[in-house]
Amino acid sequence: MSGLINGLYLALMTDIGQDTAKEGVKLASEGIKNVAIPPLKEIGELLADKIRFIRWKNAVKVMQKAEVYLQEKKISAKLFNPKTIVPLLENAGLEEDSDIQAKWACLLANAVSSEYINDIYVSYVDILKQLSPLEVKLLDCLYSRCKVISEDEINSLFFKVEEIKQDMGIETIEFSILISNLLRLNLLQPPKGIAIFGGGPPIPQTFDDLQLSVLGLYFIKACRF
Repeated sequence: MSGLINGLYLALMTDIGQDTAKEGVKLASEGIKNVAIPPLKEIGELLADKIRFIRWKNAVKVMQKAEVYLQEKKISAKLFNPKTIVPLLENAGLEEDSDIQAKWACLLANAVSSEYINDIYVSYVDILKQLSPLEVKLLDCLYSRCKVISEDEINSLFFKVEEIKQDMGIETIEFSILISNLLRLNLLQPPKGIAIFGGGPPIPQTFDDLQLSVLGLYFIKACRF
């Protein structure tokens, strides 16, 4: 492992304790059915240990993926900001979906990359933890359609709502929920000039076009490597 990623790995091991990791491996291999029924307090402790082990395992997967990304491009790591890295690893440990784990790994790799020029804001962590696999897929679909992706030109790039829905093969109600969440997170925005009343996000059925917001553009870039 690279020095930085190895340091993250060791820090995570120290945080949960090697005994916890060993207990998690034991539970995973033998199964709970093979564990004698202990008092209620001990059951709670065992479950807590197992949850910590699962989070540790997922976080290690993300760190290993990030290391591979850096090695493939021969990019060295830089000193990282704990304010971003610590919540990133904590939330990455909760993720079981492999596609979103890859996004966490990209975000981590960019956060420690010596060549990534944009800031990785802690708000990106808060956004990614709120996204479903389908929402991540939808954002990637929009990003792949970008002909111009600079901040100055993004307001001229529109996506047809109906075309996106058909390409994704999503039912109308589910699609509306996905779009509403992306609007709520300010990753998407309606075309300029559409009034929004009531203080909440606009309803997707009220307009035909969508745009990536500037936040959405830079967030998607941060989650790609």
